[in-house]
Amino acid sequence: MRIGEWLLFAIALTCVVSAGGCKLIATAAYLTMPNDVEAEYDGLKGERVVVICHDVGGLGYQDAGVPSDLARLVGQHLDEHVRRVEVVSPDEVNDWVDSNEVRLAELGKAMDADKVVSIELEHYNLYRGPSLYQGHAEATLVVYDVDSEDSYELKPLESVYPPHSGVELTESENQFRRRYLRVLAADIGRRFYDHESIVASKDRLYPNR
Repeated sequence: MRIGEWLLFAIALTCVVSAGGCKLIATAAYLTMPNDVEAEYDGLKGERVVVICHDVGGLGYQDAGVPSDLARLVGQHLDEHVRRVEVVSPDEVNDWVDSNEVRLAELGKAMDADKVVSIELEHYNLYRGPSLYQGHAEATLVVYDVDSEDSYELKPLESVYPPHSGVELTESENQFRRRYLRVLAADIGRRFYDHESIVASKDRLYPNR
């Protein structure tokens, strides 16, 4: 049994005689295994990566900028959390997309990239009924390897924020859109690196106003 496992076992025994001891188990688990959720795909480390988002669900005109905004935020999230990753400038990607039909192989080669992360946004909405905000998105995530020409499709993504109920319209739609896009970008970005479930849960809490 490893040292961390011995520590958890010892604290579990303490829990039997201490009413508050169970809280210590969660603390010990965090100290010994902080990244308790493994990356679904961990092949972006040290790679040059393009992030692109496609609207395949028919967004309204008011949400026309969502795909480019989401791709930019996902790229920023990966840059902050994936070791040695080099994310291609979104402006460079957008300039190429404006003049070319998007094929992942051609895009990756044009950007001199190793991998292309493709986000196919199938559903996106900010409202729960007429008087509550609750962001909801569904997407398919695909990683294309430029050298091997292989594609890896991740598990379908469904994101709901706040997760348990809608919230009153106490901020503008643009403010809530920006808030939700950051949450959605983090939901996507965490698929690519080991992370702490407690942090992911905390980030999804709607702030008290």
